[in-house]
Amino acid sequence: MENEVKTDKITKRVWWLFLFLLVFYFLSSTNIAFAISGGIGYFSFGPAYGTNFSDMNNLLDKKGFSTASPFGIQWGGGGFGIIKNIIVGGEGYGFFVLAQPEAKNLSVNFGGGFGTFNVGYVVYNTKSFILSPFIGIGGGSNSITVQEKTGETIHFDKELLEGKKLKESRVSRGIFALSLGLGGNLLTLGKRTDEGFAGLILGFRLGYIFEPFGSKWKIGDSEVKGIPSSFSLSRIFLNITIGGGGVAW
Repeated sequence: MENEVKTDKITKRVWWLFLFLLVFYFLSSTNIAFAISGGIGYFSFGPAYGTNFSDMNNLLDKKGFSTASPFGIQWGGGGFGIIKNIIVGGEGYGFFVLAQPEAKNLSVNFGGGFGTFNVGYVVYNTKSFILSPFIGIGGGSNSITVQEKTGETIHFDKELLEGKKLKESRVSRGIFALSLGLGGNLLTLGKRTDEGFAGLILGFRLGYIFEPFGSKWKIGDSEVKGIPSSFSLSRIFLNITIGGGGVAW
C-alpha cells in the first residue's frame, strides 16, 4: 500500500513536469519577443509552501516533538546571461520550514540548501520588462535539528529514533533538485538609451522545487534508519528579486 502511494505521488509529479515542459515549449516557440542580450544578477527572498511532510510529522508527533508546518521561507541569489533571448545562469538558496507549536521543551528545525544550473528563454519583453520561463537542475541537502530551548544539544537519534547514542543533534541527507518556474524582471532606475538599459532591476520568480530523491539520512558519517525516506522539502515558491545589470536590444 505504501509503495502504491509513493508511486502515485511520483506519477503526479511527472505529469506536472510534462505539462510545464509543454507550456515552456509553446511559449518559447511563440514569437512575441524581440531579441535582447545582456546579464542580470540578483538577491532573492520570499515565502514557500511545502509538500510531503505527512510521514515525517506522524513520526515527530508520535514522539511528542513539534512538527513541520507546510509554510517556509526561501532566500538566496543568482544571476544569468541573455544571448539573443536564450538564458543561461544559476542560483542558490537556503530554506527553512516553520515549525508547529513546540513540545517537550525542545525546538525542531527543518532546513536545507540547494543550487541549480538554469536555462530559459525570453518569451515576452518590452524596453521595461522581461518575462521568461526557466528550468533548473542541481542538488543540495536537507537537515533536521533538535535542540533544547536552553541551547543545549540533545542526542537526536536517542530521543527520536531510540537507536545507538551518537553525539549529534542534526541529521541530514543530500538531495537531487529540479526547479521549474517563471521569472519577470522590471528595468527600473538606471541609464536607458535607444540601444539598451543598465541599472537597478526588480523582479519575481514563481515556481516549484521538486526533490525526486535523496541519499540516506545520516548523523555525521553514520546512516540513520527509521526516518521516512518520503520526506522532502519540495515546495512552491514566490520570490522577490532585487538586483542589477544591463540589457541591449
